[in-house]
Amino acid sequence: MLGERVREKLTLGGDGGGVFDVDGRCGVTVTVDRVTVAGPRAARVADALAGRAPIAAALPDLPAGSHTALSRLADVFRAPAARQAPT
Repeated sequence: MLGERVREKLTLGGDGGGVFDVDGRCGVTVTVDRVTVAGPRAARVADALAGRAPIAAALPDLPAGSHTALSRLADVFRAPAARQAPT
């Protein structure tokens, strides 16, 4: 997602839902307001970010550029962690 100039407000319903403000204009910042709202199910979006479903299917109302940026963020979430040598 680094380098992508995206700013989206995601309103997600269900368990773990709320209003998520994703800002990739200067680094990556995600701000969460945990409120009860209607919207796509947070669990479905989490599945998409984990690679178990397409981002576009979980968040169909977002522009294509936002789907691309969130897909890159999902790639970061799914990347293996670097191993450090024992000290």
